[in-house]
Amino acid sequence: MKPGLLSTLVYLIPIIGPHAAFIAGGLPLIHAKRDPLWGAADIASLLILQAGLYLTLRKKLWFGLLAAPFAIFAANVWFSALLPVYFLIERDDKPIAGNPTPVCGVKDYWIEPVRSGASLELERAGVALVAREQQPRYGLLDAACSIKPIEGPKNFPQEVVGAIRPDGRTLIRPGNARPPHKFLSGDGEEVWLDKSTAHVDDESFELQLPMPASWSLLSYEDGEFLVARNEREVWTARKGEPARLFAKLDFGLATISFRRLGEGYVYWEGYSEDPRYKLAWKLAEGSGGIEVPKGRGITSVSVNPQGSLIAVSVSSTLNIGGRLDAVFVIDAATGREVWRRSEDVWRAEIAFVGNERLAVTLDRRVDVFGVATAR
Repeated sequence: MKPGLLSTLVYLIPIIGPHAAFIAGGLPLIHAKRDPLWGAADIASLLILQAGLYLTLRKKLWFGLLAAPFAIFAANVWFSALLPVYFLIERDDKPIAGNPTPVCGVKDYWIEPVRSGASLELERAGVALVAREQQPRYGLLDAACSIKPIEGPKNFPQEVVGAIRPDGRTLIRPGNARPPHKFLSGDGEEVWLDKSTAHVDDESFELQLPMPASWSLLSYEDGEFLVARNEREVWTARKGEPARLFAKLDFGLATISFRRLGEGYVYWEGYSEDPRYKLAWKLAEGSGGIEVPKGRGITSVSVNPQGSLIAVSVSSTLNIGGRLDAVFVIDAATGREVWRRSEDVWRAEIAFVGNERLAVTLDRRVDVFGVATAR
């Protein structure tokens, strides 16, 4: 009786995770909601662990008690590290494609996230915003790996580049500044949106936007405001004209993960509760979408000026399993990969610096690679 009763204690083993602790017996109920097979695997694992402990206790009670700490350790390794890998991480066996040799590179720099609005101003100009630890901190990188130093904040990180134009003009703001954030027009005007009131330098006027709604400015160019409504709708508006619905998003947040190119666009999930992150596009070259294999999130996206190629950087979303980071390029017309790299990539920022030139952050280095469609 004692071995049988003591063996049931395996269901009370505490399983320590990165953010919380659970008892082993409760895991099947938790995991079955996500995947019934995972719940079944938990039950089978617990029964096997219980049977092993029962047999050990039945043979010699004191020997079974000595083995208990090892059973607790094994249960934690199995339930918190090994078994979840099978259900949370999908294999990605896509071959390395394209030319792995960079055209050129620069040391001690990294690509900064784009702060030029959602309309791909830097990509269309063939430059990428890069930074380093020394002064001058910021610069614009071109396809030949030449860097044009630009004026940046003198008190980083208390001050950051709030907006940048392809010619190097910048707008500096406090690092903790609250929205609405300002953009720079092509003429260097400071532009921002406060609810439905547009501000262009000292001029203020009401945009004809549908109400009620929460509006955010995504970019401003040639007198046209690109604005997001409640994060899932994108509209265009001009002074004195009714706003026009431009795009509806099935997922993602327009203020973070939406890019426009002419009358086309790309959007993706910057954060998702679903096991697979998604990306979709509607461009002049073609429309489509992809799902990223489980265990990875989308870190960075860039579109080439022609709208024929979409570059995607993915990174591990879990603290279990090996490094899953990769950068790949999709042909917008076919949805096929034409270039991929996974070596020396970790949460890489990426940026097109030409129709067939992609800049990638590799550790403390930026390399520019040649990519092209397979057509």
